[in-house]
Amino acid sequence: MRIFILILAFLAIPLHSAVATTWTKGDIVTVFFICIEEEDIMDVAYADSKNELKYASAIKIKQFSNKCSFVYPPITLRINDVIASYTDYKKQETSILKLHDPKTDLKAGYIIAEGRPASAKEMSH
Repeated sequence: MRIFILILAFLAIPLHSAVATTWTKGDIVTVFFICIEEEDIMDVAYADSKNELKYASAIKIKQFSNKCSFVYPPITLRINDVIASYTDYKKQETSILKLHDPKTDLKAGYIIAEGRPASAKEMSH
């Protein structure tokens, strides 16, 4: 029962603070949880597309294996690329984002964030 309560408490914590309906290269996000490699965020995203328990388990497994981590205090990074999008377990469109440090332009890692990739028309405005 304690594990279930811990998982529910964990899921109440957002993994990013950005609220957007669309994402595009150059957007800025505040990051609370990040994975270093694309493969690891893909595992988290896959679990997120299935159900809440798999999502929480994937995050904890990646954190315990030091492949992903919570960031405190949160950091601000720039989107370098929108890798993919999917529908999460809450039926929300969600994107997988590759992030770079805005000062050095070096790869910082990958996150998932609610919202979809911007269309070509939206990016042209």
